[in-house]
This record gives sequence, C-alpha cells and structure tokens, in this order.
Amino acid sequence: MSLTFNLTKGLLYGLTIGLLFGLSIFLIGTVAFNIGFTTLTPVMLASLMFGNGVLGGITHEYGAWLKKSKNGGLIFGLTNGLLNGLVLGMYFGLAVFLLSGTLFVMGWLILTPIQMASLTFAACILMFITYEYTQWLDIVELKNQAVSPPATPALG
Repeated sequence: MSLTFNLTKGLLYGLTIGLLFGLSIFLIGTVAFNIGFTTLTPVMLASLMFGNGVLGGITHEYGAWLKKSKNGGLIFGLTNGLLNGLVLGMYFGLAVFLLSGTLFVMGWLILTPIQMASLTFAACILMFITYEYTQWLDIVELKNQAVSPPATPALG
C-alpha cells in the first residue's frame, strides 16, 4: 500500500474520531465554562479535540506504513513517537486541565491547571518517544546477535 492511501485512510479515521471526541469535550467544556472552572470556550476545546483526532488518525496510519516499509529507521521511529505523544498528550492534557481546574478552584491543588496539563502533555510525548527508541534498540540487538544452529546431543 502506498503512503497516500494510508494517509487518506488515516484522515477518514481521524475525522470520525475527531467528531466523537470533539462533541464529547464540547459537552464537558460547556459545563466547566458555565460553572466558571475554565476560561476556554467550549468551541475552542472542541476544535482542539477535532484537530487532535484528525492528527491521531493520520499518525496511526503513518506509523502502520512505517512499520511495513523499509524506511523504519531510528529517525522515522522517533518522529512517529513524537506524533503519537502529541496526540495522546493533547487528549490527556486537556482532560487533566479540566479536572485539575475543578480541584484548583476548590483549593485542593497547589499546581495550576496549566502546569498539570503541561506535565501530562510532556509525559505522554516522553513515553512514546522512549517506546519507539526501545523498539529500535530491540531491532538493532536482534540484528547483531549471531544465529547459531542448535547444539547436537552428545552420543555415549
């Protein structure tokens, strides 16, 4: 399969996922905005989630194409890890932002919602880049190991 086919397929997946999560976060964001826990409008939150869903679908299919192609080197793997980390970081970061906003207003958190979301976002990026790097290390180790035939049993 070609890269264009995979990216188009990812775009279609991403549009669906983006609409689903965008609508969900719009409803949650409307409640949070009307109560006063966030200053971000529900439309802005839904737009972020929609764009993130599209990026997520394209990233997933790009990663699938990389694994099947001969271009799956370290740089391509780290790029895939960065893109996956950005997508998941946006999802978890926004969720943590809304939840920690509630806790911060109640006085239960020392860190601000932006700090909590930033930590979550950075942790997701680091997690996926580390995952891709360890996958690359495993491949390099397998290539460097000499494959020897099994030992024959001793007679007598």
